[in-house]
Amino acid sequence: MYIEMSRSEVVKGEERQFEQSSIERHYKLKDIPGYLSAHFVRGGTNGVVTFYSLHTRWTSKDEFLNWCTGE
Repeated sequence: MYIEMSRSEVVKGEERQFEQSSIERHYKLKDIPGYLSAHFVRGGTNGVVTFYSLHTRWTSKDEFLNWCTGE
């Protein structure tokens, strides 16, 4: 199994739009070979941005890289 992690900083007030687009994007991954799951966490804010963490699970690093470099 391979886990890919990312962190995002979203301008305060834009959280809802960011969350919706992230959910839609990751919903589409369910049909990608090797994709297992995604976990999305909303963190705190510093008053200017809100922090998010995301990790996706893949059957292997090769499957993840295939998705990254594919169309």
